[in-house]
Amino acid sequence: MKKINFLFRKRERGISIEELFTDIGSYINSESDYKIYFREVPYSKINISCLIKNILFAQKTEGLIHITGDIHYVAINPFKKTILTIHDVGSALHGNKCEKFIKKLLWLWLPGFFVNKITVISLHTQKEVLEIMPWVKHKIVVIPNPVNSTLEYLPKVFNSQHPRILHLGTKENKNLENTILGLKDIQCTLQIVGVLSNKQKTLLQKSGMEWENYFNLPYKAIKDLYENCDIVSFISKYEGFGMPIIEAQKVGRVIITSRRASIPEVAGNGAHFVDPENSVQIKAGFLKLINDDNYRKKLIEHGLINVERFTIKSISRKYQSLYNNLN
Repeated sequence: MKKINFLFRKRERGISIEELFTDIGSYINSESDYKIYFREVPYSKINISCLIKNILFAQKTEGLIHITGDIHYVAINPFKKTILTIHDVGSALHGNKCEKFIKKLLWLWLPGFFVNKITVISLHTQKEVLEIMPWVKHKIVVIPNPVNSTLEYLPKVFNSQHPRILHLGTKENKNLENTILGLKDIQCTLQIVGVLSNKQKTLLQKSGMEWENYFNLPYKAIKDLYENCDIVSFISKYEGFGMPIIEAQKVGRVIITSRRASIPEVAGNGAHFVDPENSVQIKAGFLKLINDDNYRKKLIEHGLINVERFTIKSISRKYQSLYNNLN
């Protein structure tokens, strides 16, 4: 039995890398001679003491380590055989010049030097990583994220009179503000997953639309929202991958999104694309999906075909092949 340690940050609820890699690890455990162990670093705070203790925790862990994301710095360890998964670069490098330098040093440059292999979840993320660390070209492998295996295709009668529109994420890149502006005067219920800022709440109240807000949801509740909505809204300005795209496609929901970063690569031709900065185009996109039954059905059909690229079976086998090469 070959041993692999999936190393996680402290668990978060809802859509997260922990949920994703638990799915991958469980599949590998059931279908191969590998034994995946799921381990969390002991500290979530970002300070020197906690960073060092988390690195020492990784050093004491026996066997091959796969750092599944976020806590890249625990790869700063010359004594362990390590794989690092990088989900994106742009969303992590915020702050002033000093903060950006520290993040590049601890989250990219030093981990990139020490790890044996780096996996990235899209060609776009690979391009970003190589712009910052061109010397890791021989280490890098593209392995996309799998769609959650608990999701199933569930047809639904589309409510064209008052659709339920599911919007996932409230961070700046998720573009909620422009989405709200684009939905002005469209009869709908906007279901928002994520903690709202005061500015976003004010904008929603002024819009006059019906809206609901959810956060800290277990994945089962996210699954229910997918199944009960009519349209999935993911008009993001930046994504390393864009899980809601393939999750919507798997359930059989039409999705409106953008052509930014990795999104076209992931969505294929199973989504309606709009300019995330143009609220007029966003509105036209929603109206097209609401009013054109044939177009909507065509996108759903293309989405069901596209999502087959991201099955848990195919993605897990890519990881197994990588582990075989390192053992």
